[in-house]
Amino acid sequence: MGLPKPNLKIASIELVSGEFLIGKKMKFKVVVENIGQDTSSSYTVAVYDENNKCLDTDSEKPLAPNSKNSAKLYLTMQTLGNHTLRFVIEGGESTHNEKYRTYLWSQVEDLNLEIKGIRDTGIESYYRERMIGKDNRNHEYGIGLKVDFGHLLQSQNILIRKAFLKLNADSRSIGAKDKDIGIYRITNPNGWNKVSSSYFNESQCDAQGYLDDKSPWTVDINITDLVKKWYTGKYENYGMYVFAKDNIPTKKDYGFGYYNFKKDNNIKIVVTYSILSENFIGGKDYINIIEQVEAQFGAKAALYKMMHDFNSHDNDIIDYLKYNLSVNFDAFCNKFNELIKQSGLIREEIIHEGPGPNGGPVKKIIIEDDFKEFHYFRNKLNKAPATLEDLMKEKDQWEMLPYYKAAFHMFDTVESKNGLFNLKFVSIQDQRHEAVYNQFGTILTENNDYRNMGTYNYVGPNDIEGHKLYDVEPYYKWGNINGKGEGNSFVAALNRAWDFVQDSSAIEYYNSYATQFKLPPCDGKSLEELESVMKDFFLT
Repeated sequence: MGLPKPNLKIASIELVSGEFLIGKKMKFKVVVENIGQDTSSSYTVAVYDENNKCLDTDSEKPLAPNSKNSAKLYLTMQTLGNHTLRFVIEGGESTHNEKYRTYLWSQVEDLNLEIKGIRDTGIESYYRERMIGKDNRNHEYGIGLKVDFGHLLQSQNILIRKAFLKLNADSRSIGAKDKDIGIYRITNPNGWNKVSSSYFNESQCDAQGYLDDKSPWTVDINITDLVKKWYTGKYENYGMYVFAKDNIPTKKDYGFGYYNFKKDNNIKIVVTYSILSENFIGGKDYINIIEQVEAQFGAKAALYKMMHDFNSHDNDIIDYLKYNLSVNFDAFCNKFNELIKQSGLIREEIIHEGPGPNGGPVKKIIIEDDFKEFHYFRNKLNKAPATLEDLMKEKDQWEMLPYYKAAFHMFDTVESKNGLFNLKFVSIQDQRHEAVYNQFGTILTENNDYRNMGTYNYVGPNDIEGHKLYDVEPYYKWGNINGKGEGNSFVAALNRAWDFVQDSSAIEYYNSYATQFKLPPCDGKSLEELESVMKDFFLT
């Protein structure tokens, strides 16, 4: 086999069939592109695991210039955890192109359940049968379920991916029709051991499914969100009721008739979950790997790897990392911020010994073009409560910034119809995360208000000089979002601060929150005073 030309590259990697489940076969499509001028030699595409074991190969014929071809690779994983697969173009003795993908492999398990029948007789009671529906005396029957997570609770690094309640009726009464099945989370601590008032007074129907009267009488109800919140402690695990009820939004008239679920295996909750090992993002082994990359190839290469690793995971995993694995996420952010400062992509250079305006040497700020990608990446690292109401529930973790430090976030936009009412907060512990809310308490992000949004800081605002260098200056140059132009100018922000101190309604709204965060009320600074204090904070 001849050596491939260096102009071959892996254009894309796609999972076309199978799931990331233990023991399941997966099929990948790897698109290879010839971006050069010469026809390539024959080549092979291979996939390796993190132990450098070849899992599969596919040999391909030569590629003409500016053309593509798709290799097919098959593999089956037998161990649980997160794995980095290396996809490689090979030929002869040389490896000319490779791409990495990190995947979380999962497995499926039935959860242990405590099950009981319930009958509504005006006062709910336990019932020996497991039925859903009504009998001919108009008694309503349902099922109570309580989940036992068992061994899953022994690990801090379990990620619930999917959860389904699977109902399979073994019989039905005469006249049983289609039924909309409702899942009602029990919110009363006594709601399981001593069923209290009517189940339909629970806060909401948490999930729904449709049970067809045609055999087989089965229904799978997606309860992923409910199980996740039970598992992570966001909901107390008091159990749930399963009923066919008229108060579930439906046009059906159920009439009489019920379905029986007598056998234990006719009622299941099946979860798909992943285990996040130490080499998952932010884990001890992961940070060690990043430090090895840094030592061998430098801070910039380590930054690219961390950014790629982060981007290789779906939103479900990233949200879990941010909001449930704070140790991992903090370790990732600490290392990333450290590498940003060590990369040299932003730096100050002395161009004249001075004395300059401040009495010292005259400096010039250098921002390399390569920093642009890392500048926009910060938006993915930010996290904040979804509403101002949510932030107030954890206000001991947030610092409200005075209006003159929030002036860059006070512009009128579609989402901020009166931007002078926008409030800005920064996380107290690390000063990294920002949150900006409009007058209706909606958080402003790149999706609804890129001009006023809060973002992530590589250096917290308490370090004024560092914050100017690594966060403010790139913002002036590139703005918050790629392709949307430069950031708001200092003069424009100064004018917004001046507009604010002349707007009594905005001041009243601001002061109502400032007192709760131990900020002095708006003191009506003059334009000259505003310019002075804002220059110190925003201009290098």
